[in-house]
Order: sequence, then C-alpha cells, then structure tokens
Amino acid sequence: MSEVKPGNSWIDPSLNPANSENYALSIRVSPDGFVFATLDNRTKKFIAIEDYNFETPTVHAGFLPDFQFIRRLNKIISGQPLLQAGFEKVVVSVGSLPYTLMPTSLFDPEQRRTYLEFNHRLAENSHVYHLLASAPDQIVVFSIPGALDNWILNTWPGALRVPVPTTLIRCLTSMVKNYQAEFGNKCFLNIRRTSFDLLIFKHNQLIYCNSFEFATPVDLLYYVLFVLESLGMESQRTVLSLTGAVDAGDEIHSLLVTQMEHVRMTPANNYFAYSHEIPAGLLHRYYDLFNAAL
Repeated sequence: MSEVKPGNSWIDPSLNPANSENYALSIRVSPDGFVFATLDNRTKKFIAIEDYNFETPTVHAGFLPDFQFIRRLNKIISGQPLLQAGFEKVVVSVGSLPYTLMPTSLFDPEQRRTYLEFNHRLAENSHVYHLLASAPDQIVVFSIPGALDNWILNTWPGALRVPVPTTLIRCLTSMVKNYQAEFGNKCFLNIRRTSFDLLIFKHNQLIYCNSFEFATPVDLLYYVLFVLESLGMESQRTVLSLTGAVDAGDEIHSLLVTQMEHVRMTPANNYFAYSHEIPAGLLHRYYDLFNAAL
C-alpha cells in the first residue's frame, strides 16, 4: 500500500513534538477517514489538524474494519512522527458504532451487552463499554470492534475511547443552556461523508439521539424530516445547527434550507483558541474533534 497522505494539514509554528507531554491528542476514526487535532493544554489552543479521507469508505452498520483498514491506519501513524509521541491525554472518538442511551437508575453494568443487543447485532469479538453522559441521568452503552479497539490501545495505551455522539451530548448539553434561540426546539446535525449524528433538545433537555448512514443528501433530508415529524416537531419552528462535513451553500446545506427556515452553522467553542493556520471558516468541520478534549 502506498503512503497515505492527508487531504488537509494545518500545523502551527509553535508545535514542538518535544513538548508533547503538554499536549492532548483528539482523534476521530470512522469508515470514511481518520482525523486528529493537537491541543496545547497550557494555552488551550489547538495547534495542529490533519485530515485523511479514505477514497473507498466502508458503509455498513456496526463498522467492521478489515485488515486493509487497520493497515491503512498503521501507514498514517508511521508517516506522522507527531502521532508517535507521548501525550498528556488521548481521546479517540469512533464513528458508526452501535450505541444506546439509558437512565442510570435502570443500568446494571453486568447487563450492558444485553442492553445493546436489544437494538443492535454485535460481532462476537466486539468490546462493550459504558460511560456516564453529562446529560442528567444518562448512560451511553457502546461497542467497538475488537480489532479496532486493540489497535487503539496498542498505539496509545490508556486512551479514552468513545462513540462520536458521546462527545456531542456532553458539549451540546452544556451549550444549549445558554443558547439564545427563537424556539425551544434545537436540532444538531453532525455530518460525516457517509453518516451523520442527529441530536434534538426540547426546553434544554436531550430528547433524541441517533446516527444514520446515507448515500445522498436527499437521504439525509428524509431522515431529519422523518424524525422531526415522528416527534411532533414543526420543521419551520426548529433551529437546525450544523457541524461536520457541510458548508454554507453546498448541496446538503441548500437542500436543508428549502425545508427548514432556521439553519445555521454551529460556532466554534470559545473555550478554546485556534491556530491562525486553521481556516476559521472550517472550524465547524471539526466541532466534535475539538470538544472531545474537554
């Protein structure tokens, strides 16, 4: 396999691999790519992003990476010395994982695989975990394919592994409390090339969280409108905030604004600073990655 090169690479001049013990590493790995961001914990400033898009994304429920997928990840690590350094903290967010939410009052850790199998078919070698979400009284139960989980831990021992929606739940639950909007319904859409996460808040409470795969923008629009209708929410009275692989005026954005009046890009978290090397107009594309460092 030839060298794997990033589609985007922004490195701040202040980055020094010798200081990596002062840095936090946030990673997103999903069927369609691998992205990492480096945070200087002393200044709370993101000083590097590299984004690797895989040409032939694997699209299927459950995300079962094969040998070639793991080999591609190894090529990325071997080609980027920064990823081989020691970090103060490493968080790996994984897209397209089976997950479910449940109240802490009903949760028994010994039954977490059983809970997950109510809604998902799990591979035999999958590893099942749970985390406390910052949303009140909620546990996130999820599984990671054994091969991928082992690769992560062999590469970064002690790394925290989470499904992408967990990061979104944590940061958005805090944000909506101070979010000024015309209506009480707030819908957040985090888009990857072949999948997306949909979170809906009503009166500042998370009432819906799910992830979908899609092939065309029309598929994405259908799922969003179907969920809103199922919840009895009017699309014209719901604020839709976008993050991820979407830009103002592109096909997905243009299609959404034909059906929803209040569509906007989610602003970057001002708790962090961002290198001037990183285009300000693209910060929304890495919203989940940045907030994984919290």
